[in-house]
Amino acid sequence: MFEGAKILVISEDSAIRHGIGELLASCLRGAASVTFSENIALIGREPAARLVLIDLAMGFDEVRKACRRLRSGTSADELAIIVLVEDLDDASLELLIDAGADDVINRSFRPIGFCTRVSSHLRRVSGSLDLLRRVRQEVARAQHREKTLERFEEFFVESHEGMVVVDKNGKTISVNAQAASVLNRPSADLRDLYFSVLLDPDDRGRFFSLLDDFVEQKTRRKEDFRLEDQRPDERRLSIAASSFFAKDGLILLNIRDVTQQRITEQLLEEAQKKLLLSEKAGAMAELAGAAAHELNQPLTSIMTSLAVLRRIAPNEAPIKKVVDTMERETDRMAAMLRRLTRITAYTTKSYVGQSRIIDLERACTDLPGEEGDGE
Repeated sequence: MFEGAKILVISEDSAIRHGIGELLASCLRGAASVTFSENIALIGREPAARLVLIDLAMGFDEVRKACRRLRSGTSADELAIIVLVEDLDDASLELLIDAGADDVINRSFRPIGFCTRVSSHLRRVSGSLDLLRRVRQEVARAQHREKTLERFEEFFVESHEGMVVVDKNGKTISVNAQAASVLNRPSADLRDLYFSVLLDPDDRGRFFSLLDDFVEQKTRRKEDFRLEDQRPDERRLSIAASSFFAKDGLILLNIRDVTQQRITEQLLEEAQKKLLLSEKAGAMAELAGAAAHELNQPLTSIMTSLAVLRRIAPNEAPIKKVVDTMERETDRMAAMLRRLTRITAYTTKSYVGQSRIIDLERACTDLPGEEGDGE
């Protein structure tokens, strides 16, 4: 956790410097670098260290001054100060702590106890520095975003389209007046709000998918989403993700209320379907009328021939039976042809396999008092 940390050991006693150096090299296993100094006056001018060990044998007052200099530019979260002592009373200990020291260790320390305490201080300082570094990076990133948005403020405000800037998690950074109007909320209420909460719960997964795809591919996508609203009519938004602020880790959402547009499109589609059915019905009626006209002439000839045949041999039973059957079927055919001339709708029914044929029972309009002929 504290790889690369620097430790400074200050003592006039070469045996102390050598002993502590070997001990730290053994217990930290090279994770931290150790430097040495025997001049306490150089404290504050040495390379930045995360932990400083000072030998109190160099003089109580000098050590206190050194602690103050070290602590004047750093906090306890950035630098740990440990003082090596021989015998120290409570009053002196309190003065050292007030001067900025974090801990005192007796010079006759046990190696394992010494290593444990040094590691603990290094871990605390390293963790705090990492957190501080991340916080500073986030602050710098936020400041850079603010400057970026300021550069495009006029474009953002004057745009006739609704615009919402979000981060990769969908948290709103900025909302222009047009977008606030579309969303029917004040701009102040939308800032720092996760945009997904404004959408219908069933559509939120698609919204996150849109953001993820954009982050990974930086390609513009546009989809319709239902807006979670208390109004009785279901409102729809068209949302497009744009890479306008991609370099800053932001996503620009262009939003439009397309509720009325989608209703109009649906009505137009339904009207087109009705028109197509009407055109099909008209074409079918023309075709059926032509077929009925052409078939009616040979059918009339057959019916006339049957009437003549009945007069010629009225009493011959076998022929009479055949004539009766033929007259019955020709009458049925005549009724069908009359119905063909009255087709008013394009209505089909299943036939052999996947094919479909005109359903005469439903496609034709019967005259008053006339019933459909069954097959």
